[in-house]
Amino acid sequence: MLQGLTETFQPMRLAIENTNIELTTDYVKTKLLQMEDTYQASPSTVTTALQAKNKSQKDKSHKNMSRLRVVKCFICKENHKAKDCPKNPIQKKDALTSLALATAAQGHGEWILDSGASNHMTNRSDWLKDFKKLDKSIVIACANGETVVGEAIGNVVNEDMDVSINNVLYVPNLATNLLSVSTIVNKNLVVVFEKSGFKIIKADGCKVSGETLYEGEWDI
Repeated sequence: MLQGLTETFQPMRLAIENTNIELTTDYVKTKLLQMEDTYQASPSTVTTALQAKNKSQKDKSHKNMSRLRVVKCFICKENHKAKDCPKNPIQKKDALTSLALATAAQGHGEWILDSGASNHMTNRSDWLKDFKKLDKSIVIACANGETVVGEAIGNVVNEDMDVSINNVLYVPNLATNLLSVSTIVNKNLVVVFEKSGFKIIKADGCKVSGETLYEGEWDI
């Protein structure tokens, strides 16, 4: 039985032949089974299994990577979406103010509800009550690349409508008067936008309404 063993079992065959224990068929079979179990759990076998597993994971990862689509901006061809592109004309709608701040001539008596304006602003100093000159002028960036300057602050009171607008920035070269949506919301008022216009609502009901001009701006 021992003579027919392969080279793998050579160490065990030599150990059995040199033992003082009486050799029986059952004893030899038991040792052979033990040797086989040890061989199957040997480090080389484990290493081979790990290598096979790692290769499988790499192949899977490579397949997943091949499915990923590289995003290319159609405006500047860089690796980002067009909506996030700094060269996107829509992105140039300044965070401080919107297109309504351009110095082109518009009606100086109207108010525009502007979702891009940082503050309430007016070009009419004669409308302001409690007019106070600012210690330091505020430079405001316009969407068209120009700048205008806020020089004072005050409150606008419309007695006919029983409406007051507080902390309005006086900007002499402002194209039109602006109501800031963010400032209104911060006063715990609700601005409801509809297809045809908007409503500014307090707890006691609607106070001001107007119609849509174009995206981001509404005429009061």
